[in-house]
Amino acid sequence: MKKTFVLLLLLLLLFATFGTHGQEDDASSICAAEGEWKTNLCAKSIDFYGDFMSQKKLLVVQEDGSTIDIVERITTLLAENLELKNRLAAVESTHGGFFKPPSPPPSLPPSPPPSPPPLFLQTMLEDTSVKIYASDAAADDLFGHSVSLYGDTALIGAIYDDDNLQTDSGSVYVFTRISSSSSNDGSSVITTTWEQQTKLYASDAAADDRFGQSVSLYGDTALIGAVYDDDNGLSNSGSVYVFTRTSSSNDGSSVITTTWEQQTKLYASDAAADDRFGQSVSLYGDTALIGAILDDDNELSNSGSVYVFKAPPPS
Repeated sequence: MKKTFVLLLLLLLLFATFGTHGQEDDASSICAAEGEWKTNLCAKSIDFYGDFMSQKKLLVVQEDGSTIDIVERITTLLAENLELKNRLAAVESTHGGFFKPPSPPPSLPPSPPPSPPPLFLQTMLEDTSVKIYASDAAADDLFGHSVSLYGDTALIGAIYDDDNLQTDSGSVYVFTRISSSSSNDGSSVITTTWEQQTKLYASDAAADDRFGQSVSLYGDTALIGAVYDDDNGLSNSGSVYVFTRTSSSNDGSSVITTTWEQQTKLYASDAAADDRFGQSVSLYGDTALIGAILDDDNELSNSGSVYVFKAPPPS
């Protein structure tokens, strides 16, 4: 807006200087009829004659009749501008300059993504000297259907084991790892063997229960799922058995006796036929997760659910 005003004034000055040259009229005027100005602006050219020179003034007549000497006004503005520059220069010299925002850093190529950490399984090697079998292996037992390892103890499910004269009742084998070292040509060789410690059955084993469908071991506690258990009068509703391990020595000898005992049996609070409670189990600390893959909750057929159980604190 200021630039437009100054340009207009300069044009008026040129017009007054050259456009009215030679006019005798004291008050010859050029008025703008329309424009962006809301007042009528008139440029008046007045000649002053002295002994040696003639001087023209460019005046702007406002609506109230007052006039503004354009040359004088421009001279005043230039002087004020010069004074402002001098003040800014003084402040800059006194305070060490003005704050300037820092320049943006140069563009850098994006850093490559970090390398993924090495997977534990990538560094594992098969122990070709070790392979575990059931001591009473039989055709179609499906030994190894489920496994769980904690420390030096392994649980291995065989869901079609027919022990207890119950077809496909299922069982779970408990193996322990024993490591021994021997010297060979001055070097130490560590030998690892897995020995079957015991075999676990459901206390109420029945045909087609498939005890051992899922297993989870944490410390001395084992969870074992039997997805086709028909307890609660509900066919294939499923259940989960809880076993605990106890170790003791006889008469202070170094021989340690280990026993596994069934402590309890878990059911869904809203058990229904064919839910297959116990299809999957996981145990950590005092908390157990148990999957029921064909649960129909939320009015969605076979949508499935997971039950959370927590052991009571020791008395």
